[in-house]
This record gives sequence, C-alpha cells and structure tokens, in this order.
Amino acid sequence: MVKKLIVVLIIFLALVGLTDASYLTWNKLNHVVPPCEFNTNCETVLNSHWATLGPIPISALGMFFY
Repeated sequence: MVKKLIVVLIIFLALVGLTDASYLTWNKLNHVVPPCEFNTNCETVLNSHWATLGPIPISALGMFFY
C-alpha cells in the first residue's frame, strides 16, 4: 500500500513539473510575461541569456525530461 502511494505521489509531482515547464515554455515562445507579485521583475529570468540553449528554451528541455 505504501509503495502504491509513493508511486502515485511521484506521478503527481512529475505532472506538476511538466505543467510548470510547459507553461514557462509557452510564455517564452509567445513572448508573454507571466503574472507575478507586485514590484518584481518576473521577465528578468525568462528573458536572460541563460534562459535558452541556442534557440531552445531551457524550460522545453525540462518538459522533455519530465
């Protein structure tokens, strides 16, 4: 029973990670700044030169690995 619960938890967390990476990839490819807290620069990370590996967004690599 415990092993089954652990497997379900791992699958759930992987789906959350896949959803997050997909959302960030969509934002990067469509040049959309995601909503963020007041007076913070959310676009700083998404638009930095570290956010891509050549033409590929790092979040797309995250989607692949999830």
